[in-house]
Amino acid sequence: MADNRDDEGPAQYASPPCFMHELDPAYQMPLSDWADVKRWRKAERERLIGTRLAVSADARSAMSMRIAEGLDALIGDVSGRMVSLYWPFRGEPD
Repeated sequence: MADNRDDEGPAQYASPPCFMHELDPAYQMPLSDWADVKRWRKAERERLIGTRLAVSADARSAMSMRIAEGLDALIGDVSGRMVSLYWPFRGEPD
């Protein structure tokens, strides 16, 4: 597989990360829509946490190990590299 990247130039992506530049500046969502979004996010967050915590600790540990093994195989040795991580939250992979 050919690597056609230009490491000297700016990164290019298939689509921009945000489409705010395409919105009409006069457009503004009604505040009631944001209240609905806030309620949905809270309910969805609780649902996802419940779903994750319903999986046994042993199964979550095994899944985390498979993720780590896959990352090790994909990324390889990270000595001397910057690695980004997060603090697992309530049943997320560790």
